[in-house]
Amino acid sequence: MIEPSKLPDFYFTPAYGELNAAFEGGKLETFVHETPRGSVYHMFILRTIPDEIGGDGSFDISTPYGYGGPVLIDCEDGDRAWLAASYADAFSAFCRERRIVSEFVRFHPLLGNAEDWKPHMDVRFSRHTVAIDLTPDDLFAQFKRNQRRILRHQEDIEVEFDFDMEKLDVFESVYREAMQALGASDYYFFPHGYFEALEACKPHCFLVHARYQGAIVSSRLVFRYGQTLHDHLAGTRPDCYKANGSTTLIGHVAAWGKREGYTRFHLGGGTTCAADDSLLSYKSEFSSGPLYDYHMGQVVHDEAAYRRLCARANEIRGEEASGCFFPGYRAVRPKRPGSEAALVDARKPERKA
Repeated sequence: MIEPSKLPDFYFTPAYGELNAAFEGGKLETFVHETPRGSVYHMFILRTIPDEIGGDGSFDISTPYGYGGPVLIDCEDGDRAWLAASYADAFSAFCRERRIVSEFVRFHPLLGNAEDWKPHMDVRFSRHTVAIDLTPDDLFAQFKRNQRRILRHQEDIEVEFDFDMEKLDVFESVYREAMQALGASDYYFFPHGYFEALEACKPHCFLVHARYQGAIVSSRLVFRYGQTLHDHLAGTRPDCYKANGSTTLIGHVAAWGKREGYTRFHLGGGTTCAADDSLLSYKSEFSSGPLYDYHMGQVVHDEAAYRRLCARANEIRGEEASGCFFPGYRAVRPKRPGSEAALVDARKPERKA
């Protein structure tokens, strides 16, 4: 077994995995491949493939929402290729034995673990992400001038760090309002139970709120683990954008993180793969450092079963799924007035790579 202290980030912990397993309608499992030359740790969610498309007791797997993927532990650089190949053989045999048809992986941009798996799965670049370097003496020098100006003139904003998550219900409300205003897909509307379950993730997560004229106008959910902070979920009330609560909170969390000895504050990426994505452009205004590459991976462990499931799903859907959607048998229908939003398991389709 892998010691918890060797897990590289909060996204790899069972606490985070269990939080998402319930949301994704599956069972959390881990596969550990141990050798004298190092180990590989892989945490994933096992999901039953619906009988409606001929699942017949078979499964597929995906990493939890966010970042993850198989990660090499205690491995010398010269042994990485060997260990990855050894793991790939062992895990493929495991998947055949467990009737796992396909696998979808969200890799970790800060760790760069996608590079180890390019010879063993279809790894595709998805988008860039941004992280604030918390180590410079002048932390805010890397912020663009406009963001520095906003932070200098926020006398009307009160910032509240909520380490006990006492205002979790307020955060949920602000987040939902923000997603509705953005027209976000159903995927980003986490159920109420997801927010309640965050209590079990303390002390590795906390909330931070911005008050304007006495009311909370912006909130962020931040993960902390090792030397890294992650901006996991955030929202601003749609009628309060001009208060600049989002910028204020990013600046205050970065400053707090620096004081507490953290080295990076990962803001994540945009909402699309486009280089000019507006959210990515906004986040990039807080860092002058390099962008990080976020990759996704996919593997078909049973080709015959995969083709059969896709054919059956296409028959029910009445059209063939987009070739960039994986796994194809879980593809979402085009939305039409009065139609169902998805064929099956609409809550958790995989992402376009």
